Amino acid sequence: ANMYDISSKKYTITFDSDGGSEVDSQVVNYDQKIELPTNPIKSGYIFREWQLDGKTFDLNTRISKNITLKATWDEAPIYDVILFWGESNMLGYAGEYKGENGEDQIDQRLVNMGVDEFSNNSGIDLDIINGYTAINHVNVDVPRNVAFDFTYDYDNTKSIFTPITKDTLTLGKKLGFAVNDTEISFYNYVSGKNSNGMSRGTNLIPNFAKTYYEETGHGVVAILAAHTSLPIKKYLSNEQAIANNVNQNTWYYMYESMTRLYEHTIEYMNQNGLQVGNKFYVAFEGESDAKGSITQNDYENVYKIIHNDLKNDLGLSFGVIIETSQVIGSSTLEGVEKIHAAQENLINNNEDIILGSTYSYDKYIPNKEASIYKDDTEEVYNQAVNNALLSMCVSEKSVDTDGNQKNLLNFNSAALSQIGKETALSIANYLNQ
Repeated sequence: ANMYDISSKKYTITFDSDGGSEVDSQVVNYDQKIELPTNPIKSGYIFREWQLDGKTFDLNTRISKNITLKATWDEAPIYDVILFWGESNMLGYAGEYKGENGEDQIDQRLVNMGVDEFSNNSGIDLDIINGYTAINHVNVDVPRNVAFDFTYDYDNTKSIFTPITKDTLTLGKKLGFAVNDTEISFYNYVSGKNSNGMSRGTNLIPNFAKTYYEETGHGVVAILAAHTSLPIKKYLSNEQAIANNVNQNTWYYMYESMTRLYEHTIEYMNQNGLQVGNKFYVAFEGESDAKGSITQNDYENVYKIIHNDLKNDLGLSFGVIIETSQVIGSSTLEGVEKIHAAQENLINNNEDIILGSTYSYDKYIPNKEASIYKDDTEEVYNQAVNNALLSMCVSEKSVDTDGNQKNLLNFNSAALSQIGKETALSIANYLNQ
């Protein structure tokens, strides 16, 4: 070879992990790019990037000399690991409400009223309304490394730790499941029935995490385990369902999927040197049972079984209930009051169950005859209903042929952000006692 042939030269890339786990050096040919190694681990820190001479290293750099890349780190807060479980309003369903061509929809009512009036009439704080850019999106400025969404790729047995930022639109991950004899296994969802769902739009978690960090100084690792339209009994473990003679038709193995996800989360954090703080759950469910035949007593008993199992199986220290409601203007008052009484009892009679937010229950207005407005004019009742509806998803697609809104159960992203904020304040208050 020509002694001046530079293309045969080799160069060494050294990785200085700055106190993190060791990273092997690489040898590359002249004018080649490097292959990025797996991020190193450093206890109490989160890897930020590799730098060359104090500047972010550009991965497209073609190598023409020996270099040393240095790891840079962000100090990590203590993370509270929180299981968020429940029905469609825990999932966050606002992304279902799109324009005719699938585009995100601005809430026309906000445009018509302006932020102050909308905030006053809806009971949603101004800081949230100011970031309310679409039915399914609120800009929530979550500081860097404060909150992560934990999901698990079952097909590749791999933990996925996704930062929650102001652009986060989906949280969680749909899981498929299979049952063989008594063995329950999960896989990445393709089709058919799913255990767990994925949020459609900004749900309550981003604003919960931001507020929680401001109040407690702790970061949040969120495990979302929610599914639309599931009565409380469907959150029982397989074992408890059998022991309590619960009919297991259309069973989704929610308990198993949420406890396994939680275990994977703790394992990932331990492996990556992240400090685990408080461990608890937040539940937002009950709307199915408000339409169902379950008695108040049964609801309380089933809830307590799930609560105690979660505490024992996962080492959680307490649980949080976000109170529920039902479709605005419907004749479900009795059912809503039944579940409300059950949830209030659970909160009042158990030191390890606390109230997150009453926003959802407070917004519930039944049909006129059953409401506190029964003796008022139609106009007064309609005004109250319209104010309550400011919290709900509306869009071109959710209107029936008469121009009436069809789905008056799913909260929009602004209302969910309010619920997240109130719940975080309530828990921070509880922890500071």
